[in-house]
Amino acid sequence: MTITFILKGTLEALPPMLPRLILFAQKGINTNFICSNMTDFNSEMLSSAGVKCVQTLHNTKLLGRESRILDWTGFRKRVKKLVRGKFRESDMLYLCSADTALCLGSVISGYKFILQSNELYDKLPIYKDGLKKYMRNAEYTVMPEYCRANICSYWYELKRIFLLCNQMKKNVR
Repeated sequence: MTITFILKGTLEALPPMLPRLILFAQKGINTNFICSNMTDFNSEMLSSAGVKCVQTLHNTKLLGRESRILDWTGFRKRVKKLVRGKFRESDMLYLCSADTALCLGSVISGYKFILQSNELYDKLPIYKDGLKKYMRNAEYTVMPEYCRANICSYWYELKRIFLLCNQMKKNVR
């Protein structure tokens, strides 16, 4: 079995993912990680733990309204090339954020995936409504906090949500 974690953004913007990636690799699961960018230090740490890392390195340094569209488009195109045709039925995608799921859209259709939603997105109706199909189609939904998990369970009529707290038991460094 292979699990591929996908994060639109930098690893440093979502610190709880670092020990999670290392834990999966230590458990003997073939672990891949695709993100927009990460520091050399974290890349080396993950590689030494057995995690295969790929950075999309698409252009995210633009200013203005076009930057978000180019960021999403660049990430989506790069991930599509990396993922298409390389998975077996037992493999799984782990979408590290709701933003990642919305960005990838139809790229993830046909794949089994786990969706981690870190926020409620209750102030952005386009996010809240757009997430419905991804929340319901996910093999597993992961939330970092009990109250958010219950709210999402109610909003999206989910049968079960896994609670995976952001606190680490020990420092991985």
